[in-house]
Amino acid sequence: VGGTLQPSVAIGASLGAAAAAGWAFVWPGADATGLAIVAAAAFLASNMRAPFTAIVLVIEFTGTGFDLLLPIFLAVAGSLAAARLTSRASLRRFAPRDPGRE
Repeated sequence: VGGTLQPSVAIGASLGAAAAAGWAFVWPGADATGLAIVAAAAFLASNMRAPFTAIVLVIEFTGTGFDLLLPIFLAVAGSLAAARLTSRASLRRFAPRDPGRE
């Protein structure tokens, strides 16, 4: 029932479009569609933990070709790094220890 592919792409694209709306105040004329595509790839990669699959799927779904390949690679790398830093295992490793439990 359900899945993670299309909801992840939709959520990522929505977040990218919302960020593009804010970015339009800073840089008028910026490509909002491109930012939505890049964000969709980044969100899908971190959610599925399959970066190359996410890159290929988003490029194929949107038909952008190789125009956005470098921004997509950078966003996917950043999202995977953020996902790894905020994972439960990573947070447990840096959590303060309770001296009474040792």
